Amino acid sequence: MQRLLLLLFLTMAAPHLMAQVKREPLVKKYSYAAQKKYYPELINNVFLGMTWNEFRKAVKTEDLEFERNFAGTSVTFKAHFPVGNNFDNISSVTYNFPGSDSTYDAGTMDSNARLYEMAVEFERVEDLNIFLVGWRQIKGPKILSYYDWIVKTNDGMECRVAAGGFSMTYVGKIPGTPWKEDIELIDAHSK
Repeated sequence: MQRLLLLLFLTMAAPHLMAQVKREPLVKKYSYAAQKKYYPELINNVFLGMTWNEFRKAVKTEDLEFERNFAGTSVTFKAHFPVGNNFDNISSVTYNFPGSDSTYDAGTMDSNARLYEMAVEFERVEDLNIFLVGWRQIKGPKILSYYDWIVKTNDGMECRVAAGGFSMTYVGKIPGTPWKEDIELIDAHSK
């Protein structure tokens, strides 16, 4: 009888008790507004952590070069820009999303796949260095070295930013992506 009363009480009280528990969303909501100060002006309305559906609305994906890695675990979209045609002298931007065995083109992308890496390639090393002069003025990034930082934005994004050669690479620590682990251990130049 006591068990029956206890079961009845728990059944009736459970919805009320569950409503009292504050739950954190399973997926964080990242935003361009929180991250834009870290990107060149050419990267407009694109940000780490955005879904494939959000990306398709912000970028004309039919104009991008598509590539899938051999294992199918990563999908790359690359935008090329004419020489001297933008303020920061960027020649290309590469966007990386997680992929799968069934990802063969933009039409077969998982709509909830999240952008986890961007590589911005400048026309010349001098152009990257000019960009870095302004970038180093930004307050907040944890300095790992002269060309390597950890950035934490107010939308919850934690990313590794590294400059090398002609490019600046942004790698987000995002659940469900290859770089979901501790980003301080990532060698951003290994790709």
